[in-house]
Amino acid sequence: MVILLEIRNENDLLNAFNPILDEVVAKMADEILDIIYGFIEADVYDKYEAYVYKRTEEFLNSWISEIDRTGRRKEVIARIFDSPKKMSLDINHYVHGSPESNDFRAHLAEAIEEGLGGHYWFPKYRRDGSINPAYVKRPFFTDTIKYLEKNGRLFQMFEKEMAKHGLYVQKGKTLHWDYTVGMRLLNYGLDE
Repeated sequence: MVILLEIRNENDLLNAFNPILDEVVAKMADEILDIIYGFIEADVYDKYEAYVYKRTEEFLNSWISEIDRTGRRKEVIARIFDSPKKMSLDINHYVHGSPESNDFRAHLAEAIEEGLGGHYWFPKYRRDGSINPAYVKRPFFTDTIKYLEKNGRLFQMFEKEMAKHGLYVQKGKTLHWDYTVGMRLLNYGLDE
């Protein structure tokens, strides 16, 4: 089956490609979320056993994506971020906060990534003499970025998804792709 489209101007072209790009970016966001989940499992959860509380894995499940088409009409943006609202809060049992720090959910990703959690409420060493993991960097997000940048994996994801629609793309000699990808991914945000 062949579908013919009459493209008379830039608007016609955008109207033809925008739904495809929306779907491609949404699929890529899902794949990136799976990669983040893998690094959270490896860098955060597998590094130590929960000590003070029963692990809920709510931090893992708080990561979501949103597809946005604001700004210039030609941009489709996937925002990938953690949603503190998806995590429970039990201050007295040190679940996503403490009596000293109160609700810490909005700062949890940064604290885990940078090893800052211990500075807020945990002693540096546990009763058994081991270092508290809250003081240790667990760079799940940095590892995700490195993984996506290695050997052009992010662009390969884009190529693969576009090819599913019969569209074959080639990376040109432009810094825009690298800059845009880097800026969008390096800022994990929060839903306020």
